[in-house]
Amino acid sequence: MCAVRPAQFTFATTADLDDLTQVLGQTRAIEALKFGIGIRRDGYNLFVLGAPGTGKRTVVRQFLDDKAAREASPPDWCYVNNFQEAHKPRVMQLPAGTG
Repeated sequence: MCAVRPAQFTFATTADLDDLTQVLGQTRAIEALKFGIGIRRDGYNLFVLGAPGTGKRTVVRQFLDDKAAREASPPDWCYVNNFQEAHKPRVMQLPAGTG
């Protein structure tokens, strides 16, 4: 058994510590996630499996948010009324944020 000496720590409580910025102990899962997010083709999806409450959604969302922040914003797509054929709206592609 390993003895813990409180004097070895530089903090009073864990509330004094910074939040973790990386996932610990999931090297293969993180590599697979990065690989999957990097695929730029239709028809590919990510499937994340694990016990509820383990942070799967949080980790995936963090990776997706980080990747999206480095990418150009996609254009806005607006559908407007087509007065000649009401069942076929017209589509307009506009610069991001102007739709």
